[in-house]
Parts: sequence; structure tokens; C-alpha cells
Amino acid sequence: MPVASDQKTAAGFARSWTTLRDPAVYSAEQVHEWLRPWAPEELRGSSVLELGCGSGAHLHRVADLGPGRLVGVELGEIYRTAQALLGKRAEITQGDLTHYSQLIQRLGTFDHVFCIGVIHHMSDPRAGVNSLLELTRPGGRFHGWVYAHEGNAPVRWLVEPLRRVA
Repeated sequence: MPVASDQKTAAGFARSWTTLRDPAVYSAEQVHEWLRPWAPEELRGSSVLELGCGSGAHLHRVADLGPGRLVGVELGEIYRTAQALLGKRAEITQGDLTHYSQLIQRLGTFDHVFCIGVIHHMSDPRAGVNSLLELTRPGGRFHGWVYAHEGNAPVRWLVEPLRRVA
């Protein structure tokens, strides 16, 4: 069962993502930058999983790189927006990314597993990191991107407190 605070966070992000006119808000260059050190061509033909895929904005750009299999997992109801955005280009499923054993049974392991901007919002960030590791097949690669504490004062002082009460 997902932790209530994680469900509340997912719901808050879902509300903010659904107000966008274009759920594919990020440019290809932005997504490629966030996925460094992976080179875009290394995803071609590989199996790719995003943990905490939200509206599918990152997966939308990754799909253009030609992965052999593309999957997104999202805790919140926003997964439906990702399904609509990506259609048959990706498998989108609702699930708790911290329950990696259940996800492995349902989805298997992947050549590339990534999680952008999610882990630092979790009630148990270590569980998020464990999922990155466990869902990556032997010899595969994982990537976790979190907000920096330094240089992020507006997020820490304004956005995070608002998310707690929203």
C-alpha cells in the first residue's frame, strides 16, 4: 500500500500537470540533458523504464529515440494523461515505484531505468533508490535525478511548503 504522504504528493503534482495545455512541455534537449551521461543513441532498441512518469512528458521525448520497449510507472491518476499522450508508443501503468518486487513480477527488469525529479519528494527516498537498482537488469544502467539543495532556495522556501498544504 502506498504511503499516504506519497499519494498526496502524487495528487498535488497531478493537479499541476493537468493544468498544462501541452503535457509534453519539455524539449528534447532538456530531457537529453537530464538523462546525461546517457547518450540518446544508447536508448535505441533497449528496454527503458521511467519511475514516476507523471504526465509522460519525459517518455514522450524518449519515445522519439526508438527504444525497443518503453514503460512508465506512476502512482497518481495522472498516469491516464501519460497513456493518452503516448498511446501505443509506451506501456503506462499505475503503481507504487517503491514496490519493486511487484513491478519486477509485472514488468520484468530493464536495460535503462530512470527517475527524474521524484525521489526527493518521497517519504522514503531510499526505497526509490532501491527500486532504481532492482529494476535495472544486470549490466544495465540506472539514472536518478534529484533537485539540488544548493541554488534551489525558491523551491525549498516557496514551492515545497505550498505542496505540503495543497
